[in-house]
Amino acid sequence: GEEITDLPLDHERPMHTILTSADLEVFAHIHPRAQRDGSYSVKTTPPRAGTYRLYTEFVHDGEKILARREISVGATNGGGAQLTPDLSPKTIEGTTVSLDAPGILRAGEPVHLDFELTRDGEPVTDLSPYLGAAAHVALVSEDGSAFAHGHGEAIDKGAEEAAHGGGSHGKGGPTGCPN
Repeated sequence: GEEITDLPLDHERPMHTILTSADLEVFAHIHPRAQRDGSYSVKTTPPRAGTYRLYTEFVHDGEKILARREISVGATNGGGAQLTPDLSPKTIEGTTVSLDAPGILRAGEPVHLDFELTRDGEPVTDLSPYLGAAAHVALVSEDGSAFAHGHGEAIDKGAEEAAHGGGSHGKGGPTGCPN
């Protein structure tokens, strides 16, 4: 029942909140800020009426805490996500992201996801860490009940291939999310 006001930094912020709409079409990564009284507050503008889920992560006493909340904005339609697999590459602001994932993912088992970033057909090699990591991946179940957040590492594909006898094909972009 006591307030916790001394959160340590975790990936450059004391608290991270992922906001998703129930249909998973809206996604935002926002950071609540400490207030003078020690509480945390965040302002955001949901783009439309509906049900939203907030997944808030922070560290307390050396343990990662995940708090899940649901909020309603205006009239809700109750519609949940209806997901279908889509592994096709996506292009955002000129950068194409391709995902290589196993054909079957099993709950409770580690998964290795490989992401490749290209721009104009060439590997992207000039990315900088964001919030203390080379890559961030958020996974949310279709019904919103499960959430996982992982961090990837940058891999120089050319160096990796050369080390494994595949020859060097030049520098590759940051890829990979080990779990």
